[in-house]
This record gives sequence, structure tokens and C-alpha cells, in this order.
Amino acid sequence: MSPASADETASAIRRLAWLSAGALGLLAATSGFHRHAFDAYVHMFFADHYVRDWFSVFEPRWYGGFSVLSYPPLAHQLVALSSLALRSLEAGYVGVMVTAMLLTPWCVGQAARAFVSEQAAAWAMLLAALWPTAHRFAWVYGQLPMLVATPFALLAMAQLHGLLGRGRAVHLLGFLGCVAATVSAHHVTSIFVAGGCFLVGLRHVAAPEEGVRRSHVVARGLVAAALAGAVIALTILPFWRIAQGEPQAEIPHHSRDPLWARALSMELVEQLVVFAVALLGTLVAAIQRKGTVAVLGLGVVGLSVLAGGTSTPLPQLLFRSQWRWLTYDKFHHWAALLLCVLLAAVALAQVRRAARAAALLGLVLLPGSLFLVAHKTAEALQPPFVHDITPVLDVLNGPEAERYRHLALGFGDQFCRFDLYGKSPNVDGDYHTARTDPLLRSSGVATLDASKYYPRGFEVLSDVLRRAEALSLRWVVVNDEAYYPPLLEQGFELAQVWETGVSLFERADVPPLAPGLEPPPRSWHWGTVPLGALFAAVLGLWLAGRSRSGLNKP
Repeated sequence: MSPASADETASAIRRLAWLSAGALGLLAATSGFHRHAFDAYVHMFFADHYVRDWFSVFEPRWYGGFSVLSYPPLAHQLVALSSLALRSLEAGYVGVMVTAMLLTPWCVGQAARAFVSEQAAAWAMLLAALWPTAHRFAWVYGQLPMLVATPFALLAMAQLHGLLGRGRAVHLLGFLGCVAATVSAHHVTSIFVAGGCFLVGLRHVAAPEEGVRRSHVVARGLVAAALAGAVIALTILPFWRIAQGEPQAEIPHHSRDPLWARALSMELVEQLVVFAVALLGTLVAAIQRKGTVAVLGLGVVGLSVLAGGTSTPLPQLLFRSQWRWLTYDKFHHWAALLLCVLLAAVALAQVRRAARAAALLGLVLLPGSLFLVAHKTAEALQPPFVHDITPVLDVLNGPEAERYRHLALGFGDQFCRFDLYGKSPNVDGDYHTARTDPLLRSSGVATLDASKYYPRGFEVLSDVLRRAEALSLRWVVVNDEAYYPPLLEQGFELAQVWETGVSLFERADVPPLAPGLEPPPRSWHWGTVPLGALFAAVLGLWLAGRSRSGLNKP
């Protein structure tokens, strides 16, 4: 294939990738399915905090109050800004999520250039647009911060590739900006950006660019790593400070279980397929003596092993005491994205009939992505969705409702809507890392709303209900009759049952909350530095793009 023909093929494949990602994004944006995703309303809640008071770091509506310094803010701040433009919190959330999903395949293609040819990078972009895994994380799990952070992590890899190969300062700016934007959106994705950049560095040490000494690669890499560490510390220093709080009891999560202990699901099948294909692709790359691709393959295999949780001792060895708090499904998402690059390098870049190969990819991968975007998978895993919450909000927005707390039971993550649109604060919440109550921190229960699913759940719930007077807990909204007995035992009376099947329990004798006298703490750092990191990333990428275009001119 001639160079001109190869360039034309790569351009056509990239256009198809953009078209595929755009079509799936449009379907997702118009489906309304985000309402059923697990964490969607959690992230809307955080975004709503910034809409209400951008620089305040105290949020009074959950747990008797908690600090939003406990979660990196960039993704939530982007939703807040988008919601102001679109005049809807849900529209802002969908807009940011779809944008992240559109950009991710392109960022995969950019990172791929560190390991493969331009044509293989284009194929990787198309694979990433069609691969189902990202759509599950978006529209079933609702993991917005990780999906916003991951494109920046991929771009950091691409910028580090330029820095180690060319030594240009503009790539250093782009690299540091992307690293800062990554950790500003999601702290755990710092593991991926560190691992991905290590692979890029290893690739350049193993095979330096023409005219570049290996010693120069090492020196540039060490400088970049040191500066990246400083930038991370500066960017989210308040988060690291507050993260050193009292430890909590481990809360079970399926991704920590060994693979053989998990229920058969589409996700489990995908994990096994990704691991097997990554292992095979790495062996093929090694046999073909494609050293840079083999390095990438080893990274994909490592991420796949971590996605298996305690199937191996690797999480305990790498993360020490923190392994009990990590959720390992994210490693599967990152492995799947890099697997797209590996597959493109060992298989798709060699095909002569690009149109036929693209059609085959669509036939194999598109049904899974369509299923996850359009099918109500999360709705089947969550309690019944209550579309009309107006009667509940009439209570939670009643006269002086802000002086009494409420609790929701049996709603799943949708209970966050009561806190978004109601005045009454919640005894519970949906971000257990931020809890300060010793009872909740030692309970091993994620949310009181789901307490029936935990061994000590009803015991912990009864302990909380017993403290109703001290907590000013007046109302309990219930979507599951299994919670009736502990409520009746603790003196709550059934006040109303609405047509939706939702019931209201009340204790009218509890005293109101004392009025807050001190203004909430504020942070100019939290309100400006993350957006500054985003600006630095965009500026660095733009300058690096101009630099690359200039080099390509005849």
C-alpha cells in the first residue's frame, strides 16, 4: 500500500470512528437512560453544590454535612457550568458525559501513536468507538469522573511520547496540563495515567526515536515525572489532606471478588475475553518482533489481571492497605481501551480491504454497544424507578422543612433526587467516603437506603432510627415494605401511602435542627485550580498540535 493510499485509508477510518461515536452519543443523549445509571444522580448532586455556591467546600445536605474536598471537582464543575448553559442539571450531566464519550476514541488514537503506525492508530480509534465497555461505564454505572479523566490520561501519554521523542517544551506543557486535568477529575485515574506514562517511557527506553540517545530519554522522563508529581500535589493538595481521615470498615464490592466467585454476566465474559486476547496479542507481537507493541501488550495484561480483583495477590502487593477500598472494574475499562491499540497493531493494520474489516467490526461490536446504550440494564439492577416524586417533594419542601432531616429507604441511587430538589437534609448520603459519623464509618454498610442487603444492615438502621431526636429525623420515605418493621419498632408512624407505592413515615415529636451560625468554609484553590488545569491542558494540546502541523509542512 502506497503512503498516499495508507493516509487516505487512515483518514476514512477516523471519519467512520467519529461517525460511530457521534451516532451512539446521540442515541444515549436522547434515550433518557442516564436516569437509571447507578452513580448519575450522585454526580449531579456534587455538580449542584457548585451551582449553588462555587467556592464553598461544605455541603450540608448529606450526613449532617461533609466536605466536598473529599472528591476531585473538575468533572462536577464541568457539569455545573454546562447545566447553567443548558438550564438543566440533567442536560448538563448528559452533555458532559456524551462529550467525554465522543473524545475518548480520538484520545485512544492519539495515545496509540506512541506504539503503532498512523493507520493502526486510526483502527484503534474505531475499535474504541465501538467497544461496549465504555458504554457500560457511562450508561449503566454512571461513572462520570473516571470517564472525564480517562481522555486526559490518554492525552498525557501522547504528549509524553512527543516529549521523549522530540524534547520540545510545548509537549511538556501539554503533558503536565493533562496530568493535572486527570487528577482534578478523578483521583483513582491517577493510577492509569501513571501506568500508561510508564509504558510510554519504557517504549522509548527500549526503542528510542531516531537520533535520540537513550540517556536523553531517561533524563527527560525523570524531569517529567518529578514535575508531574509536583503538579499533582499542587492541583489537589486539599483532597490529599482530607483523604487522611479515620479509616472505614470495608464495604463489599463485586469487583474485589475473584473471577470464579462472580455471577456470570456480560461484564465477566468481557473481562475474560480482554485478558485472553491481550495475552495472545502480546505473544503475537513478541513473535513478530514488534517490541513497542509487546510493551503495550504487557501493560494491557497487567491491567486485566488487576481487573480480576483478588483473583491474584497483585492488588495487595501494589496498593497495600488501600486495596480494600479500590473498585477494580475501572482497570477493565482501561485495559479494553489499550487493547484496541494492541488489536489494531497485530491484526487490523495489515488488512487490505478496510471497508470489509470495518463492516465486520461493526457487526461484532456494535450490537453490544447498542444494548448498553439503549437497553435498560441498570433499571433491572436497581429498585423500581419512581418517575413522579412530586408528593415526596411537597413534604420535603414544606414550611420549615429545612429544619428537619429525612431518610430514604429502598430507592437505590435515585434517592439523590430528593436531596437535589428538596430542602430537608438527609441523614444518609451516597458518597460513603465522606462520612464522619463513627457509627456509619464502622458499619460496613454503604448506604442506609440499601441496608437490607448487608449482614448488619438492619441493626445499623435501627441504631440510626433510635437517634431520631438527636438527628432531628422527622420523615422516612420508603419504597420497600421490608423496611416497615424497624421503623414501627422505633416509633415512626405510617403517615401516607401515595399512588406510586411510595410511603411516608413520620415522627412529629422530634426537635428541629439548631440554626447554623458560622458561614461555610470556602476555598479559592478548589474553585479555580482544577479549571486552570483544564485550561493548561487545552493550551498545551493546541500549541503541540500547531507544532506538529508545522513539522509536517513541506
